[in-house]
Amino acid sequence: MKRRILHCLLFLLVLLGAVAIILPFVWLLSMTLADPKAQTTAAMWQPQQWRWANLPSILVTNLKHLHLVTSFAVALITAFLQLLVSVLAAFVFVHFNFWGKRLFWILLVCTLVIPTAIVIIPNYQMLMASTWTRNLSALIGPEIVNVGAVWLLIATFQVIAQRFYVEAQLDGASDWYYLRHVVIPLTHPSLITVFISQFCLSWNNVLWPLVVNRRLSLLTWPLDLQKLGQQAHFSYQAFLAITTWAIMFLAFIVLWLQKDLLTGIATLVADDDR
Repeated sequence: MKRRILHCLLFLLVLLGAVAIILPFVWLLSMTLADPKAQTTAAMWQPQQWRWANLPSILVTNLKHLHLVTSFAVALITAFLQLLVSVLAAFVFVHFNFWGKRLFWILLVCTLVIPTAIVIIPNYQMLMASTWTRNLSALIGPEIVNVGAVWLLIATFQVIAQRFYVEAQLDGASDWYYLRHVVIPLTHPSLITVFISQFCLSWNNVLWPLVVNRRLSLLTWPLDLQKLGQQAHFSYQAFLAITTWAIMFLAFIVLWLQKDLLTGIATLVADDDR
């Protein structure tokens, strides 16, 4: 009886949390589809007429002001390079022994507690000493190393039995061959999880592009939206509509890869429980 009550309370807590997360998106969509002339408090939650034409019309009108291709390229390249670096680093930490390995890993883990805002100025000063601020390298370079992703992949790679690596070496397989044909196929859900997480972070990143960007042609969509919001003729509803499109794009990617994403998260949670 006590266990049933506990399960009911947990279910209620999860349900309330889900409602609290979904409610802002419901408000965002209702405001986007409402009549611009009737945006009262009641219309915010239940518009009298759902104007679905608002979404495509607002996007087409402001499409030329949004650098969506640049934003997509930055997010895609950043996520791919970070995944590549994380996979190689995790493989080295799992299968190689070198002097100072434990100390080096402790120092890396300690960087997880450093706030992101603290490293912005040092990163910016290093970029100013180079020509990276003139191209996309300024937006991509500082983001390709993520200790959290390395830590998650180390936990995932450790699930694979060590004897597989030993047997592959006895058969004459190189480390690169073992990584490509054994490790990556067995852990691809976790790799997709890391990739999607970084893609979403890069797609929505505002602070770093705002600090480092010095060319209008290299603006990402959050900065474009900020500039449009400062214009007198730009409506609040257009602001919400563009935000809705950006969220829908990420939601499509997550739903498309949800099977691998959920498998990867479940694997990481199981590894932590061990």
